[in-house]
Amino acid sequence: MKMKKRKYLIPFFILAFVPFVSSCGGGSGGGEVTTEIAGLYLSPAGQPLNVGDTFTVEVTLDTDDKPVTAVSAYITFPSDLLEVDLIDITDSDFSVEAENNIEGNIIKITRGEATPGVNYINALIATIDFIAKAPGTARVSFQLNGSGAGPSRVIKDDGTGTDILTTVMGETYTIQP
Repeated sequence: MKMKKRKYLIPFFILAFVPFVSSCGGGSGGGEVTTEIAGLYLSPAGQPLNVGDTFTVEVTLDTDDKPVTAVSAYITFPSDLLEVDLIDITDSDFSVEAENNIEGNIIKITRGEATPGVNYINALIATIDFIAKAPGTARVSFQLNGSGAGPSRVIKDDGTGTDILTTVMGETYTIQP
């Protein structure tokens, strides 16, 4: 009778343990699994606004304790609801400007920092001042086609240009008349 219980216990253990190993970088197949992660974030969280209001959004980076030498943040916004008033890099934690422009409804910010790079939570990339133009729900988000597929990227200071961006978090803003 005890043998039957063990037969069921072993498959249960395997099913419970395998996802944990996979999420920690173990396993193989379909390419290299990596624990290298970084995230791009917008803050503050969505807030109620009125038409005509100007508000500031911080574009930040969490390096997950990895040194980073370059970051590209490609941000989309609804141009019928929001207008970009200013992209400010004055207090950026990245000292080198490579790209800072707006094309249609896409904000393109690329910054760099020499070795040893930037390595901390909430590293400031830039701030963006928006003007609320019309009532509606405005979703502001990063462009990312998948880990390592850009166009937003976070480049680790490893000498090989490894893109470690895996997480992006945009925000939604409600604009009242």
